[in-house]
Amino acid sequence: MKKHKILLAACSIAAAFIIAKKVGETHSENSDIDKDNPYIINQSRGQIEGKQSVYISIVKPAFDKALSFMGLVILSPLFVVIATAVYLDDPGPVFFTQKRVGLNGSFFMLHKFRTMKMSTPSDVPTHELKDPEQYITRVGRMLRKTSLDELPQIWDIWRGRMSVIGPRPALWNQDDLVECRASAIDGVDANAVLPGLTGAGRIIGTTAINPENKGFLAVA
Repeated sequence: MKKHKILLAACSIAAAFIIAKKVGETHSENSDIDKDNPYIINQSRGQIEGKQSVYISIVKPAFDKALSFMGLVILSPLFVVIATAVYLDDPGPVFFTQKRVGLNGSFFMLHKFRTMKMSTPSDVPTHELKDPEQYITRVGRMLRKTSLDELPQIWDIWRGRMSVIGPRPALWNQDDLVECRASAIDGVDANAVLPGLTGAGRIIGTTAINPENKGFLAVA
């Protein structure tokens, strides 16, 4: 009986990933996402030579896959609770997707739990909105305070669009930030690595610092 329960759980997890994969494939990303993208850089630019390349190409991706898989499975009940709360507070899509700058400057669609009202202007950082508090929902305020709105990015890590640790992905129109990250420290292009769920800026709590400091923190 116990073996049957384990098998059923495994099948349920597999089915969930298959469905999620199909949803992700048919969502906002398509072959034209990088059309007229001014940020795309040479694939070899900023690469780290020597022994560290093994870590970057094999160890780190495996680490990201393992952690994201465990996170999606373990946190799935919390996802359901948060999604329900988001919808009940302000009916509409529970997930918020936004075009961000990813590996080597290519674009990808980042996922979050929606914390803003449906009437909020799109592609504008919260701190640049006029009176942003008027747009944040009650549940969204709690999610932002606890950073729980970032949890869907575990799915982006599983898909290989992000890493657990890395520079936070810039908006597609944040030219100043992308430019600063191009030579953040000693000419290292921070845009040549996968963006991360967490990094120095997230740990220090500098979400509204100026682009120069964001560039400096980008490779940590």
